[in-house]
Amino acid sequence: MKKTKIVDYIDNTFDDSETYNYNKFSNIEYINEINSADFNNCYFEEVDFSNKKLSNLIFYNCYFKNCNFSNSDINNIGLHLSTFSACKFLAFSLSSSTIKDTMFNDSNMNYTILSDNKIKDTCFIDSNLVEISFINDELKNIEIDNCDLKKARIDNTSFSGIDLSTNCIDGLRTNIKDLKGCIIESSQARTILSNYDINIKY
Repeated sequence: MKKTKIVDYIDNTFDDSETYNYNKFSNIEYINEINSADFNNCYFEEVDFSNKKLSNLIFYNCYFKNCNFSNSDINNIGLHLSTFSACKFLAFSLSSSTIKDTMFNDSNMNYTILSDNKIKDTCFIDSNLVEISFINDELKNIEIDNCDLKKARIDNTSFSGIDLSTNCIDGLRTNIKDLKGCIIESSQARTILSNYDINIKY
């Protein structure tokens, strides 16, 4: 079977209700706001999505490298079989969306707000998640490995089954109910208990 070639997309604007297949988007410093579009098997490199409101988008089997989503507000999107590598998500907001089989690797997600999302079979690897917020999210089969979760907020989001043992969780803002069933190291347990004014005797 002949492999489909990804071709360069030479326009800097996206059309609503358009479907993009096997396109490469690179070195785009400004994009228009998009309210509806599908992207299948696309490659994004150094595309600036910052300070935008985006909604009703579908990304299937897409790869993002060195893209900037900082201060953008995104809702009602679908992310499937996609990868984000070395991307920036500072003060990024994602809500009411579905994320499945997706990886965030070596990315900066400090101060990101994830709310009312369904996130399944997704990995956060070697990334900065300082003061990230998980609010009313539905998580299933999530991997978080070697990330900085300092002062992260977990609110009405179950972390049951998630292994946090390789991550920094200093100052984690949550409650015991949301952490029930997660995996941590003994030293991390002391850190969490200290948040509840519980004194540990050595």
